[in-house]
Amino acid sequence: MVIDREFATDGHIIRLAVEQTAKGWDVEEQRDFTTVHVEHHDDWHRVERALRRLEREARRGGAPTKRF
Repeated sequence: MVIDREFATDGHIIRLAVEQTAKGWDVEEQRDFTTVHVEHHDDWHRVERALRRLEREARRGGAPTKRF
């Protein structure tokens, strides 16, 4: 595991994890221990942007922002 972060909001736990794969990195979002979103990136800068976006969502109480 490269990165593992947890946020507690309104009695829920949001976990963001980055795992290195043979072809890049997987960014995984879990809410209350259930995986709700996974995306793969082969560029580390895209991983950083995805984490920033998901962290903003977690700090806003889990309300998703628009995903492209």
